[in-house]
Amino acid sequence: MPNTNLVNTDYFANRNLELDQLFECLGRVQNGKPTIVLVEGEVGSGKTYLVNEFLQRVEQGHPDIIIGTGTCSQLGELTEPLLPFREILLSLASQAKQRPQGENLVGIKNFLDQVAPDWLEAVPVVGQILKAAYVTASVMYKKGKPVNDQKLHNQFENALLKLTESKRLAIIFVDDFHWADQSSAALLLHLAQNAQAGKMLGHTPFMILVTYRSDELHLQNTHREYDLSRIANEVKRYGGVVISLDYSLQHNRSSVEHLVLEFLRQRYGLYEVSPAFVNWLIDRTTGNCLMLDLLLSDLERTGGVYNDSGIWRVRTEYARHDVQRDLTSLFQQRLLSVDNNPHALDLLRAASVQGKRFSLQVVARALNTDVAALIDTVEILSRAKLIQPHNKSDILSSEYLEYNYRHDLMREYVYQNISTPQKQLLHRKMGVAVEEVGYPTPAGEQARNFHIGGISNKAIEYYLIAAEQLLRIEAYPQLERIANDALLATPKIETLEKQFDSECKLLWYLSYVWDASGEWMFAIEKLEATYTKYERQGYANIAFPLAHRLGGLYMRGGRNYKLAEKWLRKSLAAIRPGENETLALAALSGLTNVLKATRRLDTAIKIAEPYAARYTDWRGLDASLLFQLAILWYRLGWAYERKSGFDQTRPEFDKAMAYYTQSVAIGRELNAPHLIGRGLPVMAYLTALKGDLEAAEKQAHEAVTLFSDETNPRLKSLAIRQLGAVQLEAGRFRHALKNLETALTIQRQIDDKPGIAHTLVFLAEWRRRVGDLLGCQRAIDEAWQLMNETKAFGLKVLIDFLGLTANVSTTDGEA
Repeated sequence: MPNTNLVNTDYFANRNLELDQLFECLGRVQNGKPTIVLVEGEVGSGKTYLVNEFLQRVEQGHPDIIIGTGTCSQLGELTEPLLPFREILLSLASQAKQRPQGENLVGIKNFLDQVAPDWLEAVPVVGQILKAAYVTASVMYKKGKPVNDQKLHNQFENALLKLTESKRLAIIFVDDFHWADQSSAALLLHLAQNAQAGKMLGHTPFMILVTYRSDELHLQNTHREYDLSRIANEVKRYGGVVISLDYSLQHNRSSVEHLVLEFLRQRYGLYEVSPAFVNWLIDRTTGNCLMLDLLLSDLERTGGVYNDSGIWRVRTEYARHDVQRDLTSLFQQRLLSVDNNPHALDLLRAASVQGKRFSLQVVARALNTDVAALIDTVEILSRAKLIQPHNKSDILSSEYLEYNYRHDLMREYVYQNISTPQKQLLHRKMGVAVEEVGYPTPAGEQARNFHIGGISNKAIEYYLIAAEQLLRIEAYPQLERIANDALLATPKIETLEKQFDSECKLLWYLSYVWDASGEWMFAIEKLEATYTKYERQGYANIAFPLAHRLGGLYMRGGRNYKLAEKWLRKSLAAIRPGENETLALAALSGLTNVLKATRRLDTAIKIAEPYAARYTDWRGLDASLLFQLAILWYRLGWAYERKSGFDQTRPEFDKAMAYYTQSVAIGRELNAPHLIGRGLPVMAYLTALKGDLEAAEKQAHEAVTLFSDETNPRLKSLAIRQLGAVQLEAGRFRHALKNLETALTIQRQIDDKPGIAHTLVFLAEWRRRVGDLLGCQRAIDEAWQLMNETKAFGLKVLIDFLGLTANVSTTDGEA
């Protein structure tokens, strides 16, 4: 048996050609050209090792370069979206400014508040890490308000621009892309598209490194509703550089031989190796670095390789019997090498439950021991090259001792070979340990721990948290999987009431999935049937969220105001006094919306105003409650605005202004642009009617600025239109026309018929004031026609106020 003291344990096999390619790409970035590099190869070909070696050399030679790394998870469907990019963003944010250690969290939060505020709420582990000391209303204002992928993409882009504005370079490493979730794949494609010349990122010095298994990328996963191979091909089309680590023995045997010889030289130093040994290794491993490492380690342990007068050879019996080693048997042999340590397998099994990256504190707690008792075992496993320290410098490194499996295939092998009862026990212990240690973990993973561990109550608790997070960024495929998995756990909940409560909440989340796919009638049928079942069994008080959701579905999807009102009133009636104030406000706001849409403004005011009056002193209330209160006040303002007939001498006009002002004030308190921008444009027009044109135009400009980066074109067009309306009142006709036509163009592009009608009303008034009476009549006729089609008669008061009449016949259908 060879002297193992002669064997190096850490080495970098010959990848000089690929390293040169990576440094060439870095040179392009240094010259101002963003670059994306795709490193592809089979399992064990050394993709991650190559990139880590490159990054280590970059850190040594270019300490000013910012590096962020993130790993995709095989359990991506159970974790929140953007898993690798949330790790990257935290790492980049921690390097945004050099701060003393104690101020690092403050610096990270301030940086994210400025350039990527929605990530704090939409990417929950970011919030988990920061929340202990730094939760503020600005982090929480989006309760119940979705954040779409495009907005998160733009904010990640803003972070890159901010980091590189002082000419610093940024390198992003996305590992194991073959497991990427849909949102991460979409963000990578977005960055690739915008890295083109002429785009915002086209001259930004950043580099993205992506590794993936070329064979797995093309596998059709039955759960995957997106094609990662197509994403990779699109990235290549947008200029992505491809580095392949797959060498073909038929076409490139010399390269494979060169790699194996360098691998052996790194491992055994200056000793020679016999040609027969080299050929034997090539045939069995095809130059696969993982296979080489595992096979040689196995041979060294068993004496199959030996040193003969300075020449390393393989024993004849190994070569003669044509030993075939697959990864499974090699992993098995590797585990046997640590079998004499009583804690080694226990540690590996517990770690495999947590994942490829694991915390020693969490594993120790799960094994009911302390960290000190595992240190020797960790050293043994490290020397056996089963695990290694997690050497990324990120926000967790100062608090937790983190390690990685050397290869995720080893983790899979260990996990798959745990017996079912032991697996159940370990998942249960892991879930509890994560909670007790406070290790930031995605809610979906915790739900899985408790689900497999048989603690259904806790599993449902985390499933619901995960569902809320997924809904917030409209990740509907993942939301559907989470909710359906959770429904499998509900029958095991102890009490019928808790079981019904959980099922109700999960169906509430699933209704958004069905609605998003155009199946809103299916959602209505399912929710109505479930509500009826609960009501018959005396659980209507549990099912009120379904009634509230049904009201919204009928209001938005079916435009059936009669049924919308019925369900919203059911929802309000089922809520116990003093409980669920946020949902009560949401239901009341929805009912107010139905009543004003059906032109029952007095009824809407009579129902909503006494409720709103309870919150005159609203400062200090929960952010989600404030959010609903702001919407309710906005709708009350709308009702009073219509009742006033836009006559500023009437008391209803002042009431409308008061409610709009309060709604905007809450938006400012929560630092919520959507709330501010909802009320501010209409406030601006009312302010203009009162004669304060300077203040009105200032308000309107603020609304346009708030929505300058808005991905929702309807909201953007609203702000621009109202600015044009204010400028029209101020007599600034040229500016007014430009903004009104811009708003109309956006609205026609998205077929926003009520919005088009509203803008046409102001354009008709503009044409009348400049003497174009024929153009005025055409505009108002089109507006009336659109209002007839959509049955949206909310503009009639404005039209009457402006004195505009239509030549087309109209019907006064129900709104």
